[in-house]
Amino acid sequence: FVHNTTRSFWSFGSARSAEAVVWKAAIKAEALEGSNRRNGIKCTSKSKDRLYTAGAQWDARKYFERFRLGTLFKRSAALGMPEVHNKLLYNHWSSPRLLKLGKQVTAPILHAHCGLPAGSAYSDLFVKAYACEPFDKFVAKCTHTVLASYFDDNFMSTSGSFDQCRANIKEAASLMHQIMDEDLEATLSYEKLGTIASDQTLANAIAKDLGGLAGTIGTDLVQLGVDLRLQPKLRSRRKTIRLRRAKERSRRLARVS
Repeated sequence: FVHNTTRSFWSFGSARSAEAVVWKAAIKAEALEGSNRRNGIKCTSKSKDRLYTAGAQWDARKYFERFRLGTLFKRSAALGMPEVHNKLLYNHWSSPRLLKLGKQVTAPILHAHCGLPAGSAYSDLFVKAYACEPFDKFVAKCTHTVLASYFDDNFMSTSGSFDQCRANIKEAASLMHQIMDEDLEATLSYEKLGTIASDQTLANAIAKDLGGLAGTIGTDLVQLGVDLRLQPKLRSRRKTIRLRRAKERSRRLARVS
């Protein structure tokens, strides 16, 4: 099962992180800007040979609560999850439960049909099982767009000419919206959407194509409550401590070298 669900687009798990996605996107943008300069193209140039980067950052609302357990376990079985694990977890996660408010208790007993339980050691595996096939469809069709998925956050990025970036993100956003609606049955958190590009003109053009799916538009994205972004500024005390430790480490490294 682990082998069958291993994909390059997962940004969680062993040796993977949300920060790595942000840094890769930033490095890609800097590398292309450096390539532009070597070719004598300024960052404000409108030359057709100029290279750009662009991306769309989406966050799903109450993503884990919308997993249909029947669909989830069918997909996990198809990907090779052992039958004993599937049956045990399905019976456990959909087991009878009572909802209590004060001294009032629900009647009749309710069974869960949707949602992953918080804190389960199996949650990460089943997030992959639920979204693996739909995201494979995305990757197969949007060959010029890179997908990075961090649980309920998805970042779609591309690079190329102005028109290529615009067309790629438009195609990717259209397909991802269809996948979220039909395959994952999830809704978007529209206040947390973001459209980013290495040039503001390109960002505005992509936002025009995406309409209500554009969200915040710019050449950088501020703290939006989304995991796929750089962390906000550290508090002054924590920052001071980290700087002091960094100074001590640099001294040790200097002695070793």
